Amino acid sequence: RRAAVHRAVARARERLHAEQLDERAAEIAWHWEAAGDRTAAARWHGRAADWAERRDVREAMRHWRAAAGLLPDLPEDRAEADLLVHVCQRLLFFGGFALGQTQADSDALFTRGSRAAAHHGDVGAQVRLHFALSHDPLTRGSLSEALAVARRAAQLADHHGDEELRTLTLFQLAIVEGFVGNLDACERALDVVAHSAPPRNDFVSTASPAIVHSWRGYVLLYRGRTAEALETMARCQALAASADPLTQVLCTSLALDLGATRGELPGALELAGRRLQTAEEFGAPNLRAMARGGLARAHALRGDWQEAARLFEECIALSNELHVYLEDEGHNLASLAHVYIELGEAERARETADRGIALVQERGSIIQELENVVALARAEVALGHDDAVDPLLARAETLITTTGAFVFRPHLAEIQAARARLRGDHETAERELRQAHRLFTETGATGHAARLGRQLAASSEHPEAQ
Repeated sequence: RRAAVHRAVARARERLHAEQLDERAAEIAWHWEAAGDRTAAARWHGRAADWAERRDVREAMRHWRAAAGLLPDLPEDRAEADLLVHVCQRLLFFGGFALGQTQADSDALFTRGSRAAAHHGDVGAQVRLHFALSHDPLTRGSLSEALAVARRAAQLADHHGDEELRTLTLFQLAIVEGFVGNLDACERALDVVAHSAPPRNDFVSTASPAIVHSWRGYVLLYRGRTAEALETMARCQALAASADPLTQVLCTSLALDLGATRGELPGALELAGRRLQTAEEFGAPNLRAMARGGLARAHALRGDWQEAARLFEECIALSNELHVYLEDEGHNLASLAHVYIELGEAERARETADRGIALVQERGSIIQELENVVALARAEVALGHDDAVDPLLARAETLITTTGAFVFRPHLAEIQAARARLRGDHETAERELRQAHRLFTETGATGHAARLGRQLAASSEHPEAQ
């Protein structure tokens, strides 16, 4: 009799709230579960999760896990199998990418979903599961593994012949190629994605136009085409303004990285503060860590070095504690090393950049190796270890040539200027500083160009101070 009451209540709720079913889905799921109808309960838990995923990731995960627990391990019914695959995809993506679930949990979800997809001959579902799985090694920082999985997903999508899935997997491949530092491959994939119809919302705006613009911006940024990156960032921010929290935080991250590269970004602190609040409200640990890194960059732009160091340290500690956002750990370590140099803590900077180099060489990111090599060269100059600098600058130049990340070239000239100044070679110091100023100007790093312009003006007015 109790089950019959809950069944009647569930059906009544479905009729009475026909215009608010998404909002009422959790309540309806509970009644179907109490009624003993596991399939209906799982379906409504899935609907409740899909509604919550744009607002509260932990609430969404609770409903997806409930749905997974209600469904058979290997459903014979095709509708149940489709629902199970959908739930496994979501648990893989948000659990691995955003919440740092264990690799064993991710592997179990992938296996369960893949068995159901294979049982019903659904190749498209297998592609989506590979796509979701590629986020797990990415957020753990295992970039070589993530690249292998992303390439496999793209190959499966090509073989399947579904253009929507091809776009989805190709964009994920572009992201991983970008983190590794294969900028040419990243750009080629982005070109294809940009001329394709965006995939349906299988994963919260993962391949939305805003996120595609953000990655186009990153490539332009590393290429040293900062003015073009600035235009792309503006389009990205406009598209992200009313988007989901994931899109908002990712696009803000681009804006703050662009500001750090240019040496200026009006309103950076306010922007970073808003996105930290967005990340905290959404509850995803990876976005919370990412937003702290963004706020650190905003403080660094203001010269608030102590606060920047604290936030970078907090960001890196949170990432390691929760096993999320480790794909960018090398980037954050390099930024922290630069902050330590500004604080006069050159030995800590050297240790941090050394750690970053060892880490990203193991994980497989040449672009993040380059960032840390530049930071280490600055630290060695500050420590007076002149003999250590030439091999580092040579390695940096090799990595710039390999990646095409020309945005770092001005920093090498500035490092050479600092070396010459310490040796008392003021003529070489001024020549290298002018070279750095020219390169910053050419790459659109207006804030850095202005900073060096002030130094050059001061040295011309007071040559005896050199």
